[in-house]
Amino acid sequence: MPLLGRHVVLDTRSVSVARDANRLFRGPLHLSPLGDPAAFRLVVATAAIDTIRLSAVTSTGHAIGLVEDDAITLLAPYRGIIATDTTAGRLEARAGDLVAPRRGPRRTLVGEDYVGLVVQVSTGSLRLSASHNPEDGAVLARAIDGGFDRRSAGSATAVLARYLRYLAAEVDHDTTVLRAPRGAQAAANMVTALVLDCFAAVAATTAPQRAAAAGRRHVERAEAAIRARVGEDLSVPALAAELGVGTRALQLAFRAHRGVTPREAIATARLDAAHALLSAASPAASVTGIALDCGVTHLGRFAAHYRDRFGEAPSETLARTRRSD
Repeated sequence: MPLLGRHVVLDTRSVSVARDANRLFRGPLHLSPLGDPAAFRLVVATAAIDTIRLSAVTSTGHAIGLVEDDAITLLAPYRGIIATDTTAGRLEARAGDLVAPRRGPRRTLVGEDYVGLVVQVSTGSLRLSASHNPEDGAVLARAIDGGFDRRSAGSATAVLARYLRYLAAEVDHDTTVLRAPRGAQAAANMVTALVLDCFAAVAATTAPQRAAAAGRRHVERAEAAIRARVGEDLSVPALAAELGVGTRALQLAFRAHRGVTPREAIATARLDAAHALLSAASPAASVTGIALDCGVTHLGRFAAHYRDRFGEAPSETLARTRRSD
């Protein structure tokens, strides 16, 4: 099945149809094929996941001009090359990379035999997430009009690209957790948080600032908050705001005192909570239900991490609990 194969909204060999049937961007498109127009083909698939739009583009190669003002667009190639020119210069990405062009007018060249993701994150949802923490709001205010790539945002782009690939694979499953409102909201919030991480990485690179570690006390308070709200969609920016510290300061504190990131601490707390619930589950309980109650959105990864931590699959814990009843 092609990328996002169940969500195809356009499959055409007509340049005029491709130009007029704009499914991804507001306003007019200036689209032209690369190479022989008779060999042109464009396939677009798109799916909404709460506040983000996840789309896949398959093309024989084309150039496109557009204006994007109300969203941050993420371009993540699976095959081929994509290059986009804005007033800030050119960003280029190959398979495995991820770039976010600067907002405003841009011209993009999509190479021959191209397959990739186009993910749109509204600036409104980014600002709402950043508003939970003054430090994050300040970073976003400085960075949102610019773009980012691997050179400017470093490993944060690789983490974001990897999560987007998971969403692209997950959204086509019959039993995808993304159909549940909580699952879709959690996924959208994760994308938003990872985009904010990229902007924070850009800000740290272009304008380094000294940030004192929050200290052991902040880490202990954060861990208590995580345990108390393990089933909620708890983001790192929201957690930092609750503690009255900056997101970066909280990350530094966890690294210094626990050797992990706050997001890893949240994931571990969810595993521990799921283990406790599975060990005391009723006969009617299910692994999926308990995992969702603990804030898990990636069930396959949950099972693998659970086995690594507890030496058995979640289903084995549940089966043992049922036998002991």
